[in-house]
Order: sequence, then C-alpha cells, then structure tokens
Amino acid sequence: MIDQAYVLFGMPHEVYADLRKQRKGSSGIDNFEIHLYYTDKRIILSAGELVVESGPHFMVHGRKATFIKYGQDIQESRLLNGERPGTADWGQDEENSFGTVYTMLQGKILQEKIPTEIGNYGEYYDNIYRAVAYGEKLLVKPEESVDVLRIVEAIQKSNEEKRRINLKI
Repeated sequence: MIDQAYVLFGMPHEVYADLRKQRKGSSGIDNFEIHLYYTDKRIILSAGELVVESGPHFMVHGRKATFIKYGQDIQESRLLNGERPGTADWGQDEENSFGTVYTMLQGKILQEKIPTEIGNYGEYYDNIYRAVAYGEKLLVKPEESVDVLRIVEAIQKSNEEKRRINLKI
C-alpha cells in the first residue's frame, strides 16, 4: 500500500502512524492507520485482520468527484486458487470489481464504472531480469525503493514516538 501511494502521489512531507497488535498472541502488526501528509492533500492507509466486512480498497475524494473501488487485485486470489499467469485474461478484474467515479452535475450524482488496469506482478521480476541481462531500463528505480524504505522507517519511528515525522531533506 505504501509503494502504491508513493507511485500515485510521490514522497510525502510527513507521516504519522498507529500500528497495533489486536489479536492475542499475534506475532506482528495486524492493524494499522498511516497518514501521509503532502502540501495539498492527506493520504490515509489502513488495514486490519479483525474485519468482518471489508470496506473500499480505494477511496479518493476530490472537489469535483469521488472514486471508490472494492476488492483486491485479482492476481492474488487466482494464485491462491492454483491458477498461474499466462492466460489472456490474467490480471483482468471482473466487471463487478471495477471502480466507480461519482460526480455531481446540476444537483444529480452521476456514476461511471472505470475498468481496472490489468495487473501483472510477474512483469516486475521479468523487468529486473531484462535489466540485468540486456540493460533494459528498470521500471522501479533503486532510488524509488529507497524512498519507500524511508517512509517505512518514518512510519515505525512515528508509531514508537507517537508523533508526526518530517521526511523533508
């Protein structure tokens, strides 16, 4: 989720995080809320394992519209069901999982389904291979990975110190 926010919105100026272990005997964080602060927006990332009914996976509010999408990337569930990449529809979301844009026009709320971008986890690894073997440009630059790690470290520090952490260099 952090790397997705980074790709969409860039490096935040500050972060605040509340990381928790909700289940007895949990070996790791099983609930979190992370705030990423930008000059003109705040991004909230949250997840938890003690959830009976999942809410939206993405919810973006702007002055003129709202975008809401339910459901996870289809690739994970297909892999868990024993399917393997390579089919023509691999990574293609089902229509009932497309996102919806809601806009207000002349006092009426209009809805428009937006097809999900086709995913392909394997392309990330294929690209690394082609970069090493043939000098192809990396899709994910090392400095972008470093930025995401800086965000993760600031999140951990924020949780420990219970305060916002500045990321400006």
